[in-house]
Amino acid sequence: MAKLEDVFVVEADRRDSEKWSKIHLFKMGDFWRAYEWSAWLIAVITYNEKVRMTTRDRKPIHVTRMNRTDVEGTYCFVGFPVKSVEKYIPERENFESVGDKMVTITINLPQPNDGSMLSYERLNEAFEKCQKL
Repeated sequence: MAKLEDVFVVEADRRDSEKWSKIHLFKMGDFWRAYEWSAWLIAVITYNEKVRMTTRDRKPIHVTRMNRTDVEGTYCFVGFPVKSVEKYIPERENFESVGDKMVTITINLPQPNDGSMLSYERLNEAFEKCQKL
């Protein structure tokens, strides 16, 4: 697994529109972990209520919040078994291995219903809002 500081750098690098829809998964034993923005994409976008209602347990994915040791503040992550990618990220465009301990998955982001364009500011505002919960 990558160092958490490196994970935070990857997750914070979301300004370019092609990076908004990337989920980075880091392998830890038999589990995948997604941090920060990637965790938000899974918890809110890919494993949303509509998807959960098609599963047997129907529970939202558990988001864990931890204190950072490198700077003041917290971070969040989600984790699930390696064999459960299909359950938590059922619709994906691309699945790219980055070594044997990391994969990057590209998803389709939902478009706004009000006719406006998706923007980094809009996505980041939604991400920040979830961070405060």
